[in-house]
Amino acid sequence: MKSEFYYFQTRDDKWSNQNTVVALTGLMCSGKTKLALDFVKERKHFYFSFANLNESMARLFLSQTLFDEQQIHSWNEIFSKINEIAKFQPIFIFDDIESLLSDNEFCNALNDFMNSTIRNRIFMVLIFNQGANTNKLNLAFRCIDSKPISIAKTKKATPNWSNQEILELHTLTGGFVPLIKLFDDSVPFKDNLQKMFDKNSLFLTFAEKMLRSSFRTPESYMMILYAIACGNHRVSEIGKSTGFAYNKCDKYLGSLIDCGYVITSKVDNKTVYSIANSYLEIWFKYIYPNRNLIEIGTFDTFFFSEIYPQFIKKDVETHYREACFKVIRNRLICCVANATIEQVRDNPYTLKTKGFEYTFDCYIPEKSKAVFVKILSDTTEIAGKDMVVEFEEAAAKLNPLYNSELFICSKRRFSDFAVHEALGGFLKLITVERLKF
Repeated sequence: MKSEFYYFQTRDDKWSNQNTVVALTGLMCSGKTKLALDFVKERKHFYFSFANLNESMARLFLSQTLFDEQQIHSWNEIFSKINEIAKFQPIFIFDDIESLLSDNEFCNALNDFMNSTIRNRIFMVLIFNQGANTNKLNLAFRCIDSKPISIAKTKKATPNWSNQEILELHTLTGGFVPLIKLFDDSVPFKDNLQKMFDKNSLFLTFAEKMLRSSFRTPESYMMILYAIACGNHRVSEIGKSTGFAYNKCDKYLGSLIDCGYVITSKVDNKTVYSIANSYLEIWFKYIYPNRNLIEIGTFDTFFFSEIYPQFIKKDVETHYREACFKVIRNRLICCVANATIEQVRDNPYTLKTKGFEYTFDCYIPEKSKAVFVKILSDTTEIAGKDMVVEFEEAAAKLNPLYNSELFICSKRRFSDFAVHEALGGFLKLITVERLKF
């Protein structure tokens, strides 16, 4: 994402026309501010956060910052001052501007200023949560979507834990940095979990804070998310679970999609809805319906006896497999059609021939090639010579096309034989360190 900033500033045609505006969006605490500040770390810039400020207080504090005086200036005067500063400091970052996007005076002044050709060159970064209403911004802005950190980055942040524990951590936290910081990898992973279940823990309160940052009254939206977390993925199932009419479900789902909480996909040509982040799914699946146990202080016992085994077996494994397929789809972007990429999902296929039977986690044939996927879920499995040869022979029997690709994903490091075999181009190896999406 950082490279997108450099592209917009150095190569985008709008930059030469003095009209570059970048909108940096994403879920709350997904790293938007850090991304912007990392980009300008060694550059002259002006940063201002409008967090928890209404329009009048925003004008007052920004006026004091720009003019070094107590007088409140109009938005037009403020942008005139910004124009003067831009002669020597052309990068401006306005953070947490959600509350101002509904203010006519602010939006009109910003529109007039950025659309004017009689001003100094400016690179403007507007930071706001995904789903904010930008209808009043009459600007040709470029959008960058900031996402929580990947499994690979989580491993770098907590290097003392095993790959399995890293997968458990990322499933629990969804890659949100404030949640990952609650964990200390210098002590055993399970010991960290004990601290998460205090009723005032950020781990337990963060999801509701996120929803309240997007919706004034999030209760109905939380019912929808709970229904999805419980396995209801079609609108008819969600309506039946919540008791909402289908058109009401559609309305709520549309808002949740706009805000980045829900994603859609097609299964058998029908739309299915899923929670976009694993932390939110875990929270609504296990925390939301058990808040009474949290209040009386018995949830930790219930979690380790009833939830944790299922969490390891199902939730972590599902999260791991989804991450593997995301990486594979990304690698295939340049070499197969989009329709084919969409089919690369967890969909086991069993090859049966005379005296031979073998199951891949995914098999997608295309005109001149085929894509095979095999995911090793067992943490003790190592892809040695015999296993790799078995995979390759099975793939060759199923589809002998010369430019096919076999992806093997493993929680363990691959053997030297597998690494050497992968140099040929047919075999692709994906470790936990490669799960960057």
